[in-house]
Amino acid sequence: MLFDEAYDNIFRYCLIRTGSRSAAEDIASATFVDAARTAAANEGSCPDVSWLFMVARRRLIDHWRGAERHRKRLRRIVDWRAVEDRVDPEGDPAANLVHEALASLPDRQRALLTLRYLDSCSVAEIADEFGLTYRAAESALARSRRSFLAAWKEIQ
Repeated sequence: MLFDEAYDNIFRYCLIRTGSRSAAEDIASATFVDAARTAAANEGSCPDVSWLFMVARRRLIDHWRGAERHRKRLRRIVDWRAVEDRVDPEGDPAANLVHEALASLPDRQRALLTLRYLDSCSVAEIADEFGLTYRAAESALARSRRSFLAAWKEIQ
């Protein structure tokens, strides 16, 4: 009954705060999993709607912290100072073009391509690093390669 009564409100609360339908669904679902666990652990006691909002708020905070950790991990993976040290401005013009094309990509795509082609990580290792399935990692790499190709053509 609590689910029927409150899910839509919890979902909208999360959607407004995340701007992402999938993130809002995940957070709302996790909130109700917490409610079910609490109800099972405390027989005869069922959480109320206000408790659900409190749990959803905590889940949102966890979501935002996770997103920040993810951004920091991407920045750590793609340490451009290290890349700039390896690229000689007076040296190979192709290396400088590669660096320029990579620099124009979003952080995630840069990180994927850097891991795969500069650090020689396998697709499975990349999937683990990003918390993706193997196929999702392959797909993300394919999109990243297309973006790199477009950036490459633009700078030439």
